[in-house]
Amino acid sequence: MIGTLLPALCYSNRASSQRYVITGKSDVKHGFLVLNNRISRDTIKIKNGRFEFRGKVNRPTLALIEVGGGNGIPAELILENGVIRVSLVKREFRIGGTKNNRDYQLVKDQLAPYKQQITVLQEKLYQAPAKDQRKIQLSIDSLNKKKVLVAGPLIRKDKDFARFAVLMSVYRNETPGNISNYLEMFKTFSADPGYGYIADFYKDMVKAEAGFPVPGFELKDLTGQVVNLVSFKGKYVLIDFWFYNCNFCRRMVPSLKKMYTEFNPKGFEIISISVDPKADEPQWRKAVADDAAPWLQLWDYDKTLPEQYGVNGYPNLFLVDKEGKLIQKIVGFTDEPVLRGILKKNIL
Repeated sequence: MIGTLLPALCYSNRASSQRYVITGKSDVKHGFLVLNNRISRDTIKIKNGRFEFRGKVNRPTLALIEVGGGNGIPAELILENGVIRVSLVKREFRIGGTKNNRDYQLVKDQLAPYKQQITVLQEKLYQAPAKDQRKIQLSIDSLNKKKVLVAGPLIRKDKDFARFAVLMSVYRNETPGNISNYLEMFKTFSADPGYGYIADFYKDMVKAEAGFPVPGFELKDLTGQVVNLVSFKGKYVLIDFWFYNCNFCRRMVPSLKKMYTEFNPKGFEIISISVDPKADEPQWRKAVADDAAPWLQLWDYDKTLPEQYGVNGYPNLFLVDKEGKLIQKIVGFTDEPVLRGILKKNIL
């Protein structure tokens, strides 16, 4: 849909409450802007540094606005009926006008220092040699936790869509208890796709909950023999979900080998479960041979277990007690001292 630049007009409160008007100015004097509400795209021209979108939505929703041609980073705004004001200076958008957009900009400003630091570190991570990646990732994880601690009070301050939009950017680093409370707090927006994403994520988090039995399974090993988790009753088991080209998964193997040698005599086992598809069987078998891990290797090529366990990233490990109950879920690359501490605490 191609829009046209409209002359500057005054809109009554009644008119603006029934439609949205995004009006703004830019230091880019000529060009075009794209508004993407994830369902449709609206493109307008910038003329003499001014622009305007008009339309109508049934309920508030997140949308992206960006300079056409892919120059610059898209910015989020809350698309809702009313007058929304946008400025674009040095490729940076600022939003305001409606209450939701004012609130959203206010909270984004307070979280911006963390976002900027995380962005810089992520760029370094992609370029860093393998020996430095773990340290950078730990710094990113630490900043994400700090960001959540700052975001929490800001989110709980109001039940408006702006706070819900902020939640959608941080919920993956939240605790199950907080997410449960947020789902109740923002159930007014249950029709929003973002609410569904958070609800599904929460369901995954609590599928494998400490103190409760983990899902059972029967999977084939390298020789095609079926292995049942029940046969490991009476032993501590570390269930390791991975795939052959997961860099962080493979980098944990040397540390796991040391743990296995040390703790196996005490009744400790490791079960690695590959989620590589059937098409990647040769690569999976080669990875297993190259890593030469001495424990059991199973293959879940249909990828049925990750959903049952609530796996939301790799590597993902589950420490299970002698009765088959979860002791602790370990998400992401975990270095040897931390992993050793977890095992010593729980299986000695």
